[in-house]
Amino acid sequence: MNHVLKKLGLDEKEIDLYLRLLKTGPIRASTLAYQINLPRTTVQNILLRLEKEQIVTKALEGNVYIFAPVHPDNLIRILDIRKRETIVEFDRIADELKKITPELVGIMY
Repeated sequence: MNHVLKKLGLDEKEIDLYLRLLKTGPIRASTLAYQINLPRTTVQNILLRLEKEQIVTKALEGNVYIFAPVHPDNLIRILDIRKRETIVEFDRIADELKKITPELVGIMY
């Protein structure tokens, strides 16, 4: 399981936190940090990275953020989005290369 999640670009700590969230459900970063014996700031920074990657969600309850895992089905959607973004980026690079190819040929030999 971990090797597949690594292919999504997650490191070991991110994978561990995501799997822990799947088991516990929504939880405070501080509570999670206590459970896994890591500094709260470390756990919070990892969770914020996972939120940016849309692997976890964050909701404000009172004055505390609660983090929850996205449903595993959504990981496929995230991968599809990344795939489309990569294709768009490659298409953009291909267009730029087409524009400069005559110039590159002109300086050849």
